[in-house]
Amino acid sequence: MLQAEGIAAFRTPEACADALAQLFKAARARPEADEAIAPLGWPAGLPLAGNLSEYEAASAFAALGVPVAALALMPVGECKHKIPYPVVAKICSRDILHKTDVGGVRVGVRDTEELQRAVAAILADVDRAAPQARLDGILVQRMEDKLLELMLGYRDDPLVGPIVMLGVGGIAAELRPDVSLRPAPVTRDDAMEMVDEVRSTALIRGFRGLPRGDVGALADAIVRFSRLAAFRGVNVLEAEINPLFVRADGVVGVDCVIRLAEQAEQI
Repeated sequence: MLQAEGIAAFRTPEACADALAQLFKAARARPEADEAIAPLGWPAGLPLAGNLSEYEAASAFAALGVPVAALALMPVGECKHKIPYPVVAKICSRDILHKTDVGGVRVGVRDTEELQRAVAAILADVDRAAPQARLDGILVQRMEDKLLELMLGYRDDPLVGPIVMLGVGGIAAELRPDVSLRPAPVTRDDAMEMVDEVRSTALIRGFRGLPRGDVGALADAIVRFSRLAAFRGVNVLEAEINPLFVRADGVVGVDCVIRLAEQAEQI
């Protein structure tokens, strides 16, 4: 009830402390943050409200300059694409944001014959788990190597505004909290601080002689992702790249989610 009236209210003292910390960081914003706040036009042809499909979300991230693994969208009933094997096959639908929950993903597909079987299994599982979902087709995405899995998240919080998060990725994200938060959009210095604050990134920063990841590319991706807050013409409520693979020579996003407000922003 308090939130509905625009009054800050929190379920826990920790959540309140986190929100206040972000407000203090924003109050100390440096002059170089001005460029990051410059408005951006929403990519032509993408929806202005509601959920985006993964294919559409990947297009929005590409417009920001965030690297995403090569993918192709196949209509249901076809198995033609130009992505080199091995690949991942995934259901593509605005009605299904979390594909693994409905059996909508198959990994390690090695050739066309395996792809045909994978597609059939995906469609059967999705039909059982989400029979009302409207399907755009099947996504085929290149399998990528990695040194570390991270997650980039974004939320337009009703109390503190746009927030960007960096944290441990993959299924580990549900097991142990290891995150860093900043008001969005962020500067590159902010992004480097976020990388340092996530403990898991020690694994790509020289810990015990392990291979080093491209921390600079990771920071650049955080900055570009955080510019979701700069889009005009839409209101991005939530977004996620999970996992984001960090490699020796860059980063690449593997799974993309964007949810827009149901009412498009008035320009």
